[in-house]
Amino acid sequence: MIQRIQSVYLIAIIALEGLLNAFSFFEFKTAENHYALYSYAVKSISGDTQAQEYKLLFASILGIVLAIIALLSFKNRGRQIKLTRGLLLLSITQISAIIFSIMGLGGADATLVNLGLSSFLLPVIAILCVLSTKAIRKDDQLVKSVDRIR
Repeated sequence: MIQRIQSVYLIAIIALEGLLNAFSFFEFKTAENHYALYSYAVKSISGDTQAQEYKLLFASILGIVLAIIALLSFKNRGRQIKLTRGLLLLSITQISAIIFSIMGLGGADATLVNLGLSSFLLPVIAILCVLSTKAIRKDDQLVKSVDRIR
């Protein structure tokens, strides 16, 4: 199971999806306070929760579950390819949700202070999904060519 490179990619995806919940996506400042967007809430820097936001948390947990299922279905490469494509689509959706959240700050008199670590982890997850899909396809072609020789 961990003999193949796609398993390493999928384990890295699981770890990075878990880290999304630990760090903020971005920080912004309004006239009265300084806030940070996490996957589960908008918090002020002092630690007060301003608004609960569970969409990104749900997407992160769904990404972890899909990656675990893809990792455990190593005998069915067709299912693995579909699951990694789903992971790629999910990560692109998460990236677009973050971009729309940043764009939505324009009407709230907020200035973007800086991007958090989680904003940089999402493109890495997308790249790992593409690499995993390529490795699974390469493995599938190798198995099919060996079957043809028999």
